[in-house]
Amino acid sequence: MAAKENKTISRTKGRGKREEPSKVLPPRAPGVSDEELLLSALGALSNNQVRVTTEGKGPMGVSVTEITYPKELVSAMRGMFTADRKYVFELHASGTVASTAGGVINTRVSWDSSVVSYAEWTALAALFDEVKAVKTHIDITSAFGPTSTAIITQLMIAPDRAAISGASPSFTTVQRLAESQPFHIYNMGHSGPGVFSKTHHVGPRPYATTTVPGGPAGIASGTLGQFSIASNIVTTPSINVLFWALRSTFAFRSRA
Repeated sequence: MAAKENKTISRTKGRGKREEPSKVLPPRAPGVSDEELLLSALGALSNNQVRVTTEGKGPMGVSVTEITYPKELVSAMRGMFTADRKYVFELHASGTVASTAGGVINTRVSWDSSVVSYAEWTALAALFDEVKAVKTHIDITSAFGPTSTAIITQLMIAPDRAAISGASPSFTTVQRLAESQPFHIYNMGHSGPGVFSKTHHVGPRPYATTTVPGGPAGIASGTLGQFSIASNIVTTPSINVLFWALRSTFAFRSRA
């Protein structure tokens, strides 16, 4: 029997009234920065977003939520940004790293917006045609407290701009990548529990479309890349080991 779809559509207050583009957001005032303009545009889109939730359509029957915006509003917002001019914005994501059932840590924190869920991505992808990574920064904290009985171990982390080590990199592979660096699962490289931080300047690369932000297969473009993380000692199986917060700086532009 086919799965039953239960669709719920919610619209923000005032969505029914159609406004002229000139009234949606005033023209840029003298002295208004690109960041302020972007924040205003993101706010306007967020306040007028349409969420459609479909039950049972995702993996393992998970509900899927799609976000869209009124076409006339998106058109007005896009018209505020000069074609072919670069606009830089910082995006944010967070998550956890867990050990496998075999007690191994071999994972990645992707920069690719089609893999990791950036809070600001949906609205920015609606505003611009193309995107590329400029810089990415990760902060990592240990999930282990001072009384933890989990087996602590050393890990290796490295920025992998071409994602060559894959979703489950080995310790040896990560160790051989440029800019690889060891850190401890508990001390985090300091005298006690703290935060391990690493920044990578991505460097020159081609833009990719916001519809396929990772770019073509085999080409390091767009938002493709990751922080590869792996351990060389088996830890306690199936537990959260690390918490991470990612700040990625992306350049956006629209076609002329």
